[in-house]
Amino acid sequence: MAFTNSSTYLAFKDTMARFENYQFVKSEQQPPMLDQSSETSDTLNSLAVHDIDYYGWGLNIIENFCEGDFTIGKRIKFQRYYKTASTHPEKTMSIFMTKVVDVTVPRELLKGSIAIVHGFAQCSDAFMEMAL
Repeated sequence: MAFTNSSTYLAFKDTMARFENYQFVKSEQQPPMLDQSSETSDTLNSLAVHDIDYYGWGLNIIENFCEGDFTIGKRIKFQRYYKTASTHPEKTMSIFMTKVVDVTVPRELLKGSIAIVHGFAQCSDAFMEMAL
């Protein structure tokens, strides 16, 4: 794991310890497609919208996480890494990638991805990823 400084690492470690056995609570109001009465509920029964107090719980510390992987509440897995840009003529170029996956959802139910592309040397990716 890589961080910008040691105090950030300690704050991150503390936050992850608090969420090691966290059980996510479903929001009382679910989107129509996840409503139990809908026809698609059989295939989407493991999906839900959860109540998360991002800043109140101190989860914004994960915006300082630079490289590696971690899991929150044995459910939401984050992976941040550099991938060589194999199609670029300059072989030293790389792309900074972030994957966020709910590990409780079976792979066969995963149907799509969201890609966020932003300018060089900008921090906007951290804020957009966490909003998702």
